[in-house]
Amino acid sequence: MADIDRSEIEFVVHVGDFKAGTTQLCDDALFRGRRQQFDVSRHPFILTPGDNDWTDCVRLQVRKVDPLELLAKVRAMFFPEGRSLGQRTITLQSQKTDPAHTKFVENLRWSLDGVTFATMHIVGSNDNFGRTPEMDAEHVERKAANIAWMKEAFARAKADNSRVSC
Repeated sequence: MADIDRSEIEFVVHVGDFKAGTTQLCDDALFRGRRQQFDVSRHPFILTPGDNDWTDCVRLQVRKVDPLELLAKVRAMFFPEGRSLGQRTITLQSQKTDPAHTKFVENLRWSLDGVTFATMHIVGSNDNFGRTPEMDAEHVERKAANIAWMKEAFARAKADNSRVSC
């Protein structure tokens, strides 16, 4: 983080896995610590969740956790409405504003210097598919939201005469 803060950049996008696989607990203390790290970033800080952050927590042997509960926690802790994390924030549009996909606060879009950027929540570990019926339902719903968000990002970029970077 110190190296990033010394850089002259417009924003930081963290592509997930803010914790080490199954060797770290998926608990409130770790999540609070990561949020604090992201909040002190000198630059606007944008996160898209990774599999280690919630779905792989089902593999923990020390303490069993429900990945779907963790996903809800990640959404609540790391996605303030309408803005990035970091000391200097930027305005972000969230899929939350789409009545059909209000829970997908982590799917974000912003523009800078004629470029439209978008994040979509797609994770490793088979994208949370194939474990339980509940997780399969989560996967199917999130996949549909991701596809809708991607189409919206391209449509918005085209309407704005912008380029898209995903």
